[in-house]
Amino acid sequence: MTETPTSKTSAGDVPALQARINELEGTLRALTENNLHTKSSDILAGYSELMHLYDTAPIGIGLIDIDLRYVRVNELLAKINGVPKEDHIGRTVRDVIPGIADIFEPMCHEIIRSGKPMLNIEVTGHTQNVSNKPSDYLVSYIPIKNAAGDVCGISKIVQDVSAFKYGGIALRESEARQRAILAASLDPMVAIDSRGAILSASDSLIRVFGWRVEEVIGKNISMLMPDPYQSEHDGYLESYRKTGDTWILGVMRELRALRKDGTEFPCEVSVSRVDTHGGEEPLFAGIIRDISDRKDSEKQRCELENQLRQSQKMEAIGALAGGIAHDFNNLLTAIYGYTSLLKTAIKQGTELDTSLDGIDKAASQATSLTESLLTFSRKSPALKKPSAISNILRDTIKIVKPALSASIEININIPEDNSCWVQADASQIQQVFMNLAINARDAMPEGGTLSISCGRFIGAPEGHRTASALEKSNNVFIEFVDSGMGMSEEVRQRVFEPFFTTKPRGQGTGLGMSVVYGIVNEHKGLIEIESKETIGTTVRLLFPSCIPSSNAQEPQQFAMPCDGCGETILIVEDSQQVRAILTTAMINKGYHVIQATNGAEAVRAFLDKKDEIDLVVLDYELPKRSGLSCLEEFRKHRPSLGVIMMTGNAAFDAKAISGSTVELLCKPFRVDQLTALIHKKLH
Repeated sequence: MTETPTSKTSAGDVPALQARINELEGTLRALTENNLHTKSSDILAGYSELMHLYDTAPIGIGLIDIDLRYVRVNELLAKINGVPKEDHIGRTVRDVIPGIADIFEPMCHEIIRSGKPMLNIEVTGHTQNVSNKPSDYLVSYIPIKNAAGDVCGISKIVQDVSAFKYGGIALRESEARQRAILAASLDPMVAIDSRGAILSASDSLIRVFGWRVEEVIGKNISMLMPDPYQSEHDGYLESYRKTGDTWILGVMRELRALRKDGTEFPCEVSVSRVDTHGGEEPLFAGIIRDISDRKDSEKQRCELENQLRQSQKMEAIGALAGGIAHDFNNLLTAIYGYTSLLKTAIKQGTELDTSLDGIDKAASQATSLTESLLTFSRKSPALKKPSAISNILRDTIKIVKPALSASIEININIPEDNSCWVQADASQIQQVFMNLAINARDAMPEGGTLSISCGRFIGAPEGHRTASALEKSNNVFIEFVDSGMGMSEEVRQRVFEPFFTTKPRGQGTGLGMSVVYGIVNEHKGLIEIESKETIGTTVRLLFPSCIPSSNAQEPQQFAMPCDGCGETILIVEDSQQVRAILTTAMINKGYHVIQATNGAEAVRAFLDKKDEIDLVVLDYELPKRSGLSCLEEFRKHRPSLGVIMMTGNAAFDAKAISGSTVELLCKPFRVDQLTALIHKKLH
């Protein structure tokens, strides 16, 4: 007896299945028709195997007679048609599957007519299954013939391929979406195996790395990394293969990447694992983001923050310098005053008189230093007037010479006749010269030569012809020439850019030359730089010349004024030393003095004796009430009252103290300057 199979046949064995069915059917038919004396058990065994094949086949199988009525169907075909198995028997194809009968009936008629099978026909349509949705089928019709060779029925084999078809479509759509994502991604996306071999990559790889996708497929991902990241990456993969450690997965890491041309750039890398089927080793997908622009922005932000802190620091130092200059001016005023009092009390030409002259000269030098402090603190107002460039250069050299190395030789070529005059703010021009001198010093760390010269020049230099006052006028030129390291053409082109510096971090703000350029431009001048690396640098300035003012040629002399005649002067000064010397000096000159130490006290004293006070000597900066506030109060009651406003700081409101009744006297001053102004205001 033949053993009935118990295992199900796979869809891939359909041809073998049909062959076996045909063989069994043919055998059973032959036994019946020839009345062979065959054991019934053998027949039953064959029939049992045939039925088992029908019932367990992974595809739908049915038998149809020549009237297109179902004779037999298996469970899967009944499920595909959506009709119970027993409801098929005796019913036509149109009765069971009316939705696609128009397709099947012509095919069946053609098979009955021709006797030829139709295999693997794709059909789409509705059956009466639960989903009631159109499905896709792969259908084969095989004719069944009797002993005479006539078609007596049709074996129908049906396979529902909807899942395969739409699964393939979904797969293709998924692949298309993936390709679109890869194509649209600005960041390179790379897939590698567990040993680092590149399996796929996005098109953006060429934009970021310079490699075409086909050039990297199959190669190790470490080709996109410089040392030491190459060895580190190999170590990560080796550790993963040995231990399964996945600490680098899902973590945004920052490292360096390597382009095709060998240049490196900063990047961020994120790696995830892709599990595969069948127990194979997993794959890894990575996204690489070029963060060069972000790093540059962060660097620029840090530089700007440092520059801001440096600027704030310089502003604070400037404010401190301004305050120090104010205090120095008070001290110097006291020194000038006491020196003047002593000189009036001793005989001229004596040793003591000579010593007092030395004190006065030292005070004058200290006055120059305080003026420099005020210039540094940027509290000097922009006041352009005829200025002798020779004098400004000499003063600058005195200031910066202690800051220059002893190994730097200074050569000076400045006219002695003070023939070079320009309409300028002397403090700003001095700032220009100081910046140029310090830059020259920094360019000669090992020593060298700094040559400073000035002179007259007619017209503008070649290549700088403009419609300005320089073109057809007598001009003044100034040159700073150093034998330092020089600069490249690239640096020279950028030297006037704000915040551009070649000095090490923390040693320069990058504002020096931009300030120089601004000041020169404001004075309607020109500046040009010539430089060669290892040879040196020449900075040339050109300003339109002007006619010296009549009172600028010689220092102003103050003739000793006449003594007072008992006039009352209100002296308002918070510095005890300055107040004391002024009071003593005015009393010695025959004036009656009322003292006040602050603004509030000054207003009370004025209101108490407003009709007796002939003149007020008032400090600009006072505690409790400012000098300007006091001035406004005085004007309310005595609009024509004469006032001398003293200030030790150049940052004052010139408009607020303007008027024919007010005279400005800047500290430090000598007693004879004050007495001259008092005499002028009272007479």
